[in-house]
Amino acid sequence: MRHILLWMARNRWLKEHLPRLPFARRAVRRFVPGETADEALAAAEPFRAHGIGVLFTRLGENLSDLGEAQAVADHYHGLIDQIASSELDGEISVKLTQLGLDLDPDATFGHVASLAEHAARSGKTFWIDMEGSAYTEATVSMYERLKAEQPNVGVCLQAYLRRTPADLHRLLPL
Repeated sequence: MRHILLWMARNRWLKEHLPRLPFARRAVRRFVPGETADEALAAAEPFRAHGIGVLFTRLGENLSDLGEAQAVADHYHGLIDQIASSELDGEISVKLTQLGLDLDPDATFGHVASLAEHAARSGKTFWIDMEGSAYTEATVSMYERLKAEQPNVGVCLQAYLRRTPADLHRLLPL
């Protein structure tokens, strides 16, 4: 079953067509409350009254050109500003492949450093999301490099990977 779900997640045709189907939109609405930043911010608003923080992310990964990575970085810069102006207890989590990791790791680092600095100016933590196991080492290494420059950075680890306990011990001293 896991292999089928992973295949479906990587299938370009399904990625393009499935989200347009009404049943699929209803099924994911609980987990993806908005397709735009404004919709996501509006969905997060009720949590404010209960003192619950929220984490925003943009779905998608593995871009085909650096122009797309710049557009994603611009999106997140705008979202940081929107979160700050709304006074929500909210932060962002970014997948490195959305910022061009497969294409240019140095350009990706430039994007994450800029976003982390922007988040810090807003008093927020900048989160790096973990992706598939093929990206674990690159993600952990990018986090270590960024953490040396920006203290307001966190990283998500995959609990089910055999290497995660060692990664945790590696990262805790940071």
